[in-house]
Amino acid sequence: MPRLVHLDRMPSRTRRPDPENLPDWEPGRSGLRILRLLQRYRYLTSELVGMLYEHEQGKGSSQVRHHLTQLWRHGLVERFYRPAERGSTQYVYALSVAGAHLVLPDEEWAEQRRRIYNLGRTKKDYEHLLVISLLQVLWDLGSPEFSDLFGTVTYWLDKDGDAEHVRNRFAVKLDGKTEAVKPDTTVLLLLKERRFLRPIFFEIERTHKNYERTRRRFRVYDQLLGPQQAAAGAVFKKEFKHNPMNGMAVFIGANDRHVASLRVSAWNAAAPA
Repeated sequence: MPRLVHLDRMPSRTRRPDPENLPDWEPGRSGLRILRLLQRYRYLTSELVGMLYEHEQGKGSSQVRHHLTQLWRHGLVERFYRPAERGSTQYVYALSVAGAHLVLPDEEWAEQRRRIYNLGRTKKDYEHLLVISLLQVLWDLGSPEFSDLFGTVTYWLDKDGDAEHVRNRFAVKLDGKTEAVKPDTTVLLLLKERRFLRPIFFEIERTHKNYERTRRRFRVYDQLLGPQQAAAGAVFKKEFKHNPMNGMAVFIGANDRHVASLRVSAWNAAAPA
Protein backbone atom coordinates (compact mmCIF):
# COMPACT_ATOMS: atom_id res chain seq x y z
CA MET A 1 0.00 0.00 0.00
CA PRO A 2 1.37 3.48 -0.78
CA ARG A 3 2.92 5.16 2.22
CA LEU A 4 1.12 8.14 3.74
CA VAL A 5 3.89 9.87 5.62
CA HIS A 6 3.89 12.49 8.35
CA LEU A 7 4.12 16.02 6.97
CA ASP A 8 6.72 17.84 9.07
CA ARG A 9 6.71 21.12 7.17
CA MET A 10 4.60 22.98 4.67
CA PRO A 11 5.07 21.84 1.07
CA SER A 12 6.06 24.57 -1.34
CA ARG A 13 6.00 24.88 -5.11
CA THR A 14 9.35 24.34 -6.78
CA ARG A 15 10.52 26.64 -9.57
CA ARG A 16 9.82 25.60 -13.14
CA PRO A 17 12.20 26.19 -16.06
CA ASP A 18 11.61 29.29 -18.13
CA PRO A 19 8.99 28.32 -20.76
CA GLU A 20 11.01 30.17 -23.42
CA ASN A 21 13.90 27.75 -22.89
CA LEU A 22 11.75 24.64 -23.38
CA PRO A 23 11.26 22.93 -26.75
CA ASP A 24 7.77 22.42 -28.13
CA TRP A 25 6.11 19.43 -26.52
CA GLU A 26 2.70 17.74 -26.54
CA PRO A 27 1.50 15.51 -23.67
CA GLY A 28 0.28 12.75 -26.00
CA ARG A 29 -2.17 10.04 -25.05
CA SER A 30 -0.25 8.93 -21.95
CA GLY A 31 0.14 12.48 -20.65
CA LEU A 32 -3.55 13.22 -21.17
CA ARG A 33 -4.43 10.03 -19.31
CA ILE A 34 -2.40 11.18 -16.31
CA LEU A 35 -4.07 14.60 -16.44
CA ARG A 36 -7.48 12.91 -16.37
CA LEU A 37 -6.41 10.85 -13.34
CA LEU A 38 -5.40 14.03 -11.52
CA GLN A 39 -8.65 15.69 -12.51
CA ARG A 40 -10.60 12.80 -10.96
CA TYR A 41 -8.55 12.21 -7.79
CA ARG A 42 -7.32 15.80 -7.15
CA TYR A 43 -4.10 15.06 -5.21
CA LEU A 44 -1.81 12.12 -5.99
CA THR A 45 1.79 11.11 -5.41
CA SER A 46 3.70 9.50 -8.27
CA GLU A 47 3.20 6.21 -6.42
CA LEU A 48 -0.59 6.55 -6.53
CA VAL A 49 -0.54 7.71 -10.15
CA GLY A 50 1.61 4.69 -10.97
CA MET A 51 -0.85 2.33 -9.29
CA LEU A 52 -3.73 3.65 -11.40
CA TYR A 53 -1.72 3.95 -14.60
CA GLU A 54 -0.32 0.42 -14.38
CA HIS A 55 -3.79 -0.96 -13.66
CA GLU A 56 -5.20 0.68 -16.79
CA GLN A 57 -2.22 0.84 -19.15
CA GLY A 58 0.02 -2.00 -17.97
CA LYS A 59 3.01 0.39 -17.85
CA GLY A 60 5.55 0.83 -15.05
CA SER A 61 6.13 3.57 -12.49
CA SER A 62 9.30 4.86 -14.19
CA GLN A 63 7.25 5.90 -17.22
CA VAL A 64 4.78 7.67 -14.93
CA ARG A 65 7.55 9.64 -13.23
CA HIS A 66 8.93 10.67 -16.63
CA HIS A 67 5.52 11.89 -17.80
CA LEU A 68 4.86 13.74 -14.53
CA THR A 69 8.18 15.57 -14.81
CA GLN A 70 7.41 16.68 -18.36
CA LEU A 71 3.85 17.71 -17.45
CA TRP A 72 5.20 19.81 -14.57
CA ARG A 73 8.00 21.40 -16.65
CA HIS A 74 5.42 22.53 -19.20
CA GLY A 75 2.98 23.89 -16.61
CA LEU A 76 0.23 21.29 -16.98
CA VAL A 77 0.40 20.06 -13.36
CA GLU A 78 1.26 21.63 -10.02
CA ARG A 79 3.92 19.98 -7.88
CA PHE A 80 4.33 20.38 -4.12
CA TYR A 81 7.36 19.26 -2.13
CA ARG A 82 6.65 16.69 0.55
CA PRO A 83 9.43 15.19 2.71
CA ALA A 84 9.17 11.53 3.69
CA GLU A 85 9.93 9.95 7.05
CA ARG A 86 11.65 7.07 5.27
CA GLY A 87 12.49 6.28 1.69
CA SER A 88 12.77 8.83 -1.07
CA THR A 89 11.19 12.26 -1.05
CA GLN A 90 7.89 12.46 -2.89
CA TYR A 91 5.90 15.21 -4.50
CA VAL A 92 2.18 15.79 -4.37
CA TYR A 93 0.77 16.45 -7.85
CA ALA A 94 -2.40 18.32 -8.78
CA LEU A 95 -3.93 19.49 -12.03
CA SER A 96 -3.04 23.04 -13.11
CA VAL A 97 -5.43 25.44 -14.81
CA ALA A 98 -3.63 24.91 -18.13
CA GLY A 99 -3.82 21.14 -17.72
CA ALA A 100 -7.51 21.30 -16.84
CA HIS A 101 -8.28 23.12 -20.09
CA LEU A 102 -6.83 20.14 -22.00
CA VAL A 103 -9.07 17.51 -20.39
CA LEU A 104 -12.23 19.28 -19.23
CA PRO A 105 -15.06 19.77 -21.74
CA ASP A 106 -16.05 23.42 -22.15
CA GLU A 107 -19.53 22.76 -20.76
CA GLU A 108 -18.03 21.51 -17.46
CA TRP A 109 -15.64 24.42 -16.93
CA ALA A 110 -18.11 26.70 -15.11
CA GLU A 111 -18.86 23.99 -12.55
CA GLN A 112 -15.25 22.85 -12.12
CA ARG A 113 -13.55 26.26 -12.27
CA ARG A 114 -13.46 27.00 -8.55
CA ARG A 115 -12.26 23.49 -7.75
CA ILE A 116 -9.44 23.66 -10.33
CA TYR A 117 -8.15 27.03 -9.12
CA ASN A 118 -8.20 25.78 -5.51
CA LEU A 119 -6.01 22.81 -6.45
CA GLY A 120 -3.10 25.12 -7.19
CA ARG A 121 -3.11 26.75 -3.77
CA THR A 122 -0.70 25.58 -1.09
CA LYS A 123 -2.44 23.39 1.51
CA LYS A 124 -1.67 22.53 5.11
CA ASP A 125 -3.28 19.12 5.16
CA TYR A 126 -1.87 17.08 2.28
CA GLU A 127 -1.81 13.94 4.41
CA HIS A 128 -5.56 14.19 4.95
CA LEU A 129 -6.18 14.94 1.27
CA LEU A 130 -4.03 12.00 0.20
CA VAL A 131 -5.91 9.64 2.51
CA ILE A 132 -9.13 10.70 0.78
CA SER A 133 -7.50 10.15 -2.63
CA LEU A 134 -6.22 6.74 -1.53
CA LEU A 135 -9.71 5.79 -0.35
CA GLN A 136 -11.12 6.69 -3.75
CA VAL A 137 -8.30 4.87 -5.58
CA LEU A 138 -8.86 1.68 -3.58
CA TRP A 139 -12.62 1.98 -4.05
CA ASP A 140 -12.30 2.35 -7.82
CA LEU A 141 -9.83 -0.51 -8.13
CA GLY A 142 -11.73 -2.87 -5.84
CA SER A 143 -15.40 -2.22 -6.59
CA PRO A 144 -15.44 -3.86 -10.07
CA GLU A 145 -15.13 -7.22 -8.29
CA PHE A 146 -18.60 -6.58 -6.87
CA SER A 147 -20.16 -5.22 -10.03
CA ASP A 148 -22.83 -7.94 -9.89
CA LEU A 149 -24.04 -6.49 -6.56
CA PHE A 150 -23.78 -2.72 -6.98
CA GLY A 151 -22.64 0.07 -9.21
CA THR A 152 -21.06 3.36 -8.14
CA VAL A 153 -23.42 6.12 -9.23
CA THR A 154 -21.43 9.11 -7.99
CA TYR A 155 -18.46 9.99 -5.83
CA TRP A 156 -18.73 13.39 -4.15
CA LEU A 157 -15.73 14.94 -2.43
CA ASP A 158 -15.53 17.52 0.32
CA LYS A 159 -16.78 20.96 -0.78
CA ASP A 160 -17.95 19.51 -4.09
CA GLY A 161 -20.20 21.55 -6.36
CA ASP A 162 -20.32 25.31 -6.83
CA ALA A 163 -21.47 28.36 -4.88
CA GLU A 164 -25.08 27.88 -5.93
CA HIS A 165 -25.24 24.12 -5.52
CA VAL A 166 -23.00 22.61 -2.84
CA ARG A 167 -23.51 18.89 -3.20
CA ASN A 168 -21.66 17.30 -0.34
CA ARG A 169 -23.39 19.10 2.54
CA PHE A 170 -26.21 17.67 4.65
CA ALA A 171 -28.13 19.46 7.42
CA VAL A 172 -30.49 18.27 10.16
CA LYS A 173 -32.18 19.77 13.21
CA LEU A 174 -30.46 18.90 16.48
CA ASP A 175 -31.45 20.31 19.87
CA GLY A 176 -33.49 22.98 18.10
CA LYS A 177 -30.57 24.14 15.94
CA THR A 178 -29.51 23.40 12.36
CA GLU A 179 -26.39 21.26 12.22
CA ALA A 180 -24.58 20.50 8.96
CA VAL A 181 -21.95 17.91 8.09
CA LYS A 182 -19.66 17.85 5.07
CA PRO A 183 -18.34 14.29 4.67
CA ASP A 184 -14.82 13.88 3.35
CA THR A 185 -16.44 11.91 0.58
CA THR A 186 -19.87 10.48 -0.20
CA VAL A 187 -20.36 7.42 -2.38
CA LEU A 188 -23.80 6.75 -3.83
CA LEU A 189 -24.43 3.13 -4.77
CA LEU A 190 -27.06 1.47 -6.91
CA LEU A 191 -27.90 -1.88 -5.31
CA LYS A 192 -28.80 -3.95 -8.34
CA GLU A 193 -30.92 -6.64 -6.71
CA ARG A 194 -33.30 -4.24 -4.97
CA ARG A 195 -32.89 -1.35 -7.43
CA PHE A 196 -32.47 1.51 -4.98
CA LEU A 197 -29.73 4.02 -4.21
CA ARG A 198 -27.73 3.87 -0.99
CA PRO A 199 -25.39 6.65 0.22
CA ILE A 200 -22.23 5.93 2.22
CA PHE A 201 -20.70 8.91 4.04
CA PHE A 202 -16.96 8.58 4.75
CA GLU A 203 -15.22 10.56 7.50
CA ILE A 204 -11.42 10.40 7.75
CA GLU A 205 -10.31 10.99 11.35
CA ARG A 206 -6.53 11.34 11.50
CA THR A 207 -6.35 13.29 14.76
CA HIS A 208 -8.19 13.33 18.06
CA LYS A 209 -10.77 16.10 18.03
CA ASN A 210 -12.71 17.67 20.84
CA TYR A 211 -14.76 14.93 22.49
CA GLU A 212 -18.03 16.86 22.57
CA ARG A 213 -17.65 17.91 18.95
CA THR A 214 -17.06 14.30 17.88
CA ARG A 215 -20.02 13.09 19.92
CA ARG A 216 -22.22 15.74 18.34
CA ARG A 217 -21.17 14.70 14.83
CA PHE A 218 -22.21 11.14 15.62
CA ARG A 219 -25.57 12.47 16.80
CA VAL A 220 -25.98 14.40 13.53
CA TYR A 221 -25.31 11.26 11.51
CA ASP A 222 -27.70 9.33 13.73
CA GLN A 223 -30.44 11.76 12.72
CA LEU A 224 -29.33 11.91 9.09
CA LEU A 225 -29.49 8.14 8.75
CA GLY A 226 -32.66 7.77 10.77
CA PRO A 227 -35.51 10.14 11.59
CA GLN A 228 -34.28 12.92 9.26
CA GLN A 229 -32.94 10.90 6.34
CA ALA A 230 -35.13 12.95 3.99
CA ALA A 231 -32.67 15.81 4.63
CA ALA A 232 -29.94 13.77 2.92
CA GLY A 233 -32.33 12.60 0.25
CA ALA A 234 -33.21 16.18 -0.66
CA VAL A 235 -29.57 16.85 -1.65
CA PHE A 236 -29.50 13.82 -3.94
CA LYS A 237 -32.98 14.46 -5.28
CA LYS A 238 -31.76 17.57 -7.12
CA GLU A 239 -29.78 15.31 -9.44
CA PHE A 240 -31.34 11.86 -9.14
CA LYS A 241 -35.06 12.74 -8.84
CA HIS A 242 -35.75 10.55 -5.81
CA ASN A 243 -34.53 10.03 -2.25
CA PRO A 244 -31.91 7.33 -1.55
CA MET A 245 -32.59 5.16 1.52
CA ASN A 246 -30.71 3.10 4.12
CA GLY A 247 -27.51 5.14 4.21
CA MET A 248 -24.36 4.41 6.20
CA ALA A 249 -21.66 6.56 7.85
CA VAL A 250 -18.12 5.12 7.95
CA PHE A 251 -15.55 6.70 10.29
CA ILE A 252 -11.92 5.77 9.55
CA GLY A 253 -9.43 6.21 12.40
CA ALA A 254 -5.66 6.67 12.29
CA ASN A 255 -4.84 3.63 14.45
CA ASP A 256 -6.43 1.05 16.77
CA ARG A 257 -6.42 3.42 19.75
CA HIS A 258 -8.10 6.14 17.74
CA VAL A 259 -10.72 3.70 16.45
CA ALA A 260 -11.45 2.64 20.02
CA SER A 261 -11.93 6.30 20.98
CA LEU A 262 -14.32 6.82 18.06
CA ARG A 263 -16.26 3.74 19.12
CA VAL A 264 -16.71 5.21 22.61
CA SER A 265 -17.90 8.50 21.12
CA ALA A 266 -20.42 6.65 18.97
CA TRP A 267 -21.65 4.66 21.97
CA ASN A 268 -22.08 7.79 24.10
CA ALA A 269 -23.82 9.62 21.26
CA ALA A 270 -26.39 6.83 21.12
CA ALA A 271 -26.93 6.81 24.89
CA PRO A 272 -29.85 8.80 26.34
CA ALA A 273 -28.89 12.34 27.37
